[in-house]
Amino acid sequence: MAIFPVIVDSQPEYLSGGTPPSSLLLAPMGEGTIVRTLYPYISSLTSETVTVMPTFETTVGYRRCLQYALGREARVVSTDRFDSFLSSREPGDEILIIDPRCFPIDLNDLTTLVAPPPVPRSVRHLVALDGTAEGTRELVQFDSDRLVRRIDRLYEGVTWIQVSGVACSWISVAAALHLDHEPFTSLAALRERLAACGMPSQDVSVTQGAVDLTEENALLDLAEWQLLRDVEESSSTTAASRGGVLVGQRCSIDPTARISGPVRIQDDAVIEPEVVLIGPTLIGAGAHIGRNSVLAQCLVLRESAVPRETAVRHHVLGTADGASVGSHWDLRRRPWVRSGGLRIMRPSAYEAAAARHRQYRVQTYRAFKRVFDAAVALTGLIILWPLLLAAAAVVKLGSRGPVLYCDEREGKDGCLFRCYKFRTMVEGAHGLQRDLYGKSIVDGPQFKLAHDPRVTGAGHWLRAANIDELPQLINVLLGQMSLIGPRPSPFRENQICVPWRRARLSIRPGITGLWQICRHERSAGDFHQWIFYDMLYVRHMSFWLDLKILASTLLTLGGRWAVPLSWLIPNRKVYGCEDPADVVTWAPAMAPVGPANAEASQGFRDRQRPGETTTSIAGRERCAPIRREWLEDLRQMALRGLSRMYRPEQRLFAFRIRRTREGDVLEGVSDRYTATVLIGLANESSEVVSSILASHTREEVCDRLIDRLEQAQDLGGVALALWAARVLNSVKAGEAVKRLRGMMPEQAAYPVVELAWALAALAVDSEQPTDDPLAESVAQRLLASFSSEASVFPHWPGGVRPSNLRPHVSCFADQIYPIQALGYYHARTGNARALDVANCCAQRICDLQGAAGQWWWHYDARTGRVVEGYPVYAVHQDAMAPMALFALRQVGGDDHRDSVERGLSWLAQAPETGSSLVDGHADMIWRKVARHEFTKWARGAQALVSRLHPQLRVPGLSVVAPPHAVDYECRPYHLGWLLHAWPGHRIDSFLGTDVQPSEGEVLHC
Repeated sequence: MAIFPVIVDSQPEYLSGGTPPSSLLLAPMGEGTIVRTLYPYISSLTSETVTVMPTFETTVGYRRCLQYALGREARVVSTDRFDSFLSSREPGDEILIIDPRCFPIDLNDLTTLVAPPPVPRSVRHLVALDGTAEGTRELVQFDSDRLVRRIDRLYEGVTWIQVSGVACSWISVAAALHLDHEPFTSLAALRERLAACGMPSQDVSVTQGAVDLTEENALLDLAEWQLLRDVEESSSTTAASRGGVLVGQRCSIDPTARISGPVRIQDDAVIEPEVVLIGPTLIGAGAHIGRNSVLAQCLVLRESAVPRETAVRHHVLGTADGASVGSHWDLRRRPWVRSGGLRIMRPSAYEAAAARHRQYRVQTYRAFKRVFDAAVALTGLIILWPLLLAAAAVVKLGSRGPVLYCDEREGKDGCLFRCYKFRTMVEGAHGLQRDLYGKSIVDGPQFKLAHDPRVTGAGHWLRAANIDELPQLINVLLGQMSLIGPRPSPFRENQICVPWRRARLSIRPGITGLWQICRHERSAGDFHQWIFYDMLYVRHMSFWLDLKILASTLLTLGGRWAVPLSWLIPNRKVYGCEDPADVVTWAPAMAPVGPANAEASQGFRDRQRPGETTTSIAGRERCAPIRREWLEDLRQMALRGLSRMYRPEQRLFAFRIRRTREGDVLEGVSDRYTATVLIGLANESSEVVSSILASHTREEVCDRLIDRLEQAQDLGGVALALWAARVLNSVKAGEAVKRLRGMMPEQAAYPVVELAWALAALAVDSEQPTDDPLAESVAQRLLASFSSEASVFPHWPGGVRPSNLRPHVSCFADQIYPIQALGYYHARTGNARALDVANCCAQRICDLQGAAGQWWWHYDARTGRVVEGYPVYAVHQDAMAPMALFALRQVGGDDHRDSVERGLSWLAQAPETGSSLVDGHADMIWRKVARHEFTKWARGAQALVSRLHPQLRVPGLSVVAPPHAVDYECRPYHLGWLLHAWPGHRIDSFLGTDVQPSEGEVLHC
């Protein structure tokens, strides 16, 4: 028995019409041509002469080139003489027919098709399965009304198996003689004809896919793949491979040519001066590239000539629509020219080295992880065998059925395996699942019931203790699973998201993983988190991350409470930025929006312009542009909230409104908050004010405050009342100035915030009386307190010794109110030092702003670093920071509009909670996001540790006290400062439409 190889040659449209003509077998590939690439694999199977069967008319020049390409004689037989070729062979001979139009990526598949021989003898076809770049296809079912009723997603190799091409066929002469006497056209037609004759056949799928060389892009892709492999295998120390450029023999390359690899230049090629070749590019043997030509990602056919000043990208050259001049098939021998002056650009060589290093790290990590998994699994089975036996006995005695539940799951690369678990449900529970789908409490493809009737009594105990999953250590020991990885899922759960399926099936599934310990909002459905955390782990997997996930699983008893993501993966890796306050976030784009905040969050998402993406700027995320409608909604919410908080019988505003089980309740009254609200209402119309204060006016409420100053013992209350009196042009402003002077703010022990209020009240633009010498004294005291090294203000001014244990800690208010007050003071007096200090402090807090726009609360007055970030107050985001930074800009200071915009974006979508503090349903802006802690011990511990050394911080604080708590209360001073920060004219100015204030409207920075 002999094996006769036959290669079918064709001439696709993109290879026709050129001079000289070409074909698939003569197309350049590697060091030679496609036929030369196929020959070593054919010669390993048989020593018989290769027969070439072209599907087009041939010439003498074609036969000569074919013989030269093979390096030996080749028999050429036309397709209409295929029957004659068969009849000249013995019935027991075998025919190996190769059609390069369907070209397998791994040519070793050819040898796999032939050996071992099939028993009994049958026809074998090497086939390529149909597929797409996504690896999936969707089928949509419509009803008679053209409404979508069902969508099925089919995956390659699982539920979608369809032959798209035949690369090779192995057929006996006896079987081929049964065919009708028709001209040979293709292997696909041959396969159909054999099946029609009742000939048994066997399809063998290619292992790594195949390319359809009837398309020009496919030939370019194949040449690129081969070139990259050749460059990687070549030695970087040889003269033939420099910077990813492979040069053949007898090439004439001008020294002025510029080549950026990977590029292969085959034998006898000529490269004229000033030619630019950008890889991946393949220059065929004997090709001639004219002067000043630029070729990028091209394939130049052998013996083709590219005219001068040709610029082509991603094209096969030498065809009718390409650049071709040449006139004959003669294989010219060009004189060898030394190419020592060749200028080669090296980025691709560096990238190749980096890729090899990354591949080495990945291979090392996977090998070490496999050894670690096997060692831990074996140790765990040895130590836990008494517990496993006890659990098995409980399962067996508790209900009828097997001890282990073995379900098929998809592992690495989609390979199916049986996942072992202790049976926790009644026998036949899987058949009952379809009837219970409507009661599932989770979203996505997963299934879960609050009280699953299928779970046995022993199963409840095993699940609560997470003992039911311990038999998966056997899967780990067998190499089917890993300790850490995505959750093992059946095929039906892996169909929803194609990129997610591709990512999670690229590695072994795990007993525990990132999603299991970081997930939250479980009752609201967390399939989006499942996708996010699985893909995040695949992107950042490392042995150190595996250890942290394993430790977190043990500490949280199998994920009973969520572990902050930033403790496992630094935020700079997740979001491309460094978080100075250890902010705990997960992807805001994936955040769930509950019914209580859906309206407000939707308003923020609507601000994203079409085609706009989020980018990282200076280590922070740039938010979407703010819309006027959203800011107006905040203003209107503030006005409605103030009308609910006003107590007309006392002419004061409540201390706060707080959410309780009985509903939202008002608590107490506050003179300070009332003064703040009056400052915010200064620019509102009389109609708006009357809707809030009922029958009272702003002046009446302000006069009531000043009358109560005789009882005031704090500088802050007096300063805010004076501020309100001056901006409202109250006739009692002089009394407030007198009372403030009597408090001696220039020398008495008052905190920085109250001194800043006093300076703002004295320096704000107003026609009412003030005390300029007192303002100068207070300003000098503030300026003297400022630390030029730390660029922040302390909580207490110099000369005052606080009695608490945290004298080095200052807060956000200690920075923002002095910035505003010094801005007012500079506008009134022209003091340059005041403006410089305000600019310096503003720049510092903006530099320390969180990645999601958080304005941090506690700062170290010695170093200017963040001591402890939480709580983050809503009033910081939408009111205090904007009003101070806008005041600074209005008096000639720096513009921090981007920081204001980022702060607003946090308010709309706080990543710590995955929702917004703007509650549209409650018509309220909630107070803050804080840590889950008892009596503020976390911030106290952080302050105490940082006092010992400025660089010290409490490790793991976000694990013990995660910052997910929302304070459901609102205080009127927040809404007052919001109105003060965002009068109507400022919204237009902020959005770039500078609208002048209406006549009679008062501007107070």
